[in-house]
Amino acid sequence: MAGKGFYERPEIRDLLNALQAIADPHDELALVGLLRSPAYGISDLSLYQLIKQREASPENGLSLWQWLLSGSTVTDAAEAARLQTAVSLTSGLNQQAGRIPVADICKQVLNLAHYRAILRRAGQPRALRNITKLLADIHNSELVSITEFLEYAQALRDSGSREGEARGADEGVVQIMSIHAAKGLEFPVVVLAMPAASPIIPAPF
Repeated sequence: MAGKGFYERPEIRDLLNALQAIADPHDELALVGLLRSPAYGISDLSLYQLIKQREASPENGLSLWQWLLSGSTVTDAAEAARLQTAVSLTSGLNQQAGRIPVADICKQVLNLAHYRAILRRAGQPRALRNITKLLADIHNSELVSITEFLEYAQALRDSGSREGEARGADEGVVQIMSIHAAKGLEFPVVVLAMPAASPIIPAPF
């Protein structure tokens, strides 16, 4: 499993924020982190606008999540559309949390938010490999509780244990690794090497 350095990567923090916001949308730090991530790209100015709107409202006791659910939005049309998508996705996955594996929740975040495509357009192949590695870690944990997985990830960060990021790979190169190391990763072509059969040496007469 990956250690402290891996879990501090921006793309990994984005997904952990997404999982935390899905498990508890009232966690404003995680929710703001998710909204500011490349997955939704809500600007600091728009987030400030939302917070000021909430403070000026007679219902200023609402959490940011409750304020968003009430229909509050931002003036920038493109960001308003992304904000609506973020609220809809987070709300839908929150209802599934604890019922399906965490790996399935994470896959839906990646697919519905088009996060891989965003990183691909930004030219971040290592970030894409790190996400694949995180997804493999989550899948191997077999956990259904998001909270349990996040506690596990936090324990790794706190322990000071460290493992490198996902392996770098230039286009068109061959990676040689054990089956265990390759588990959970995705490759277009996989070749399994088998030991050569021992030559048959005839017995002397």
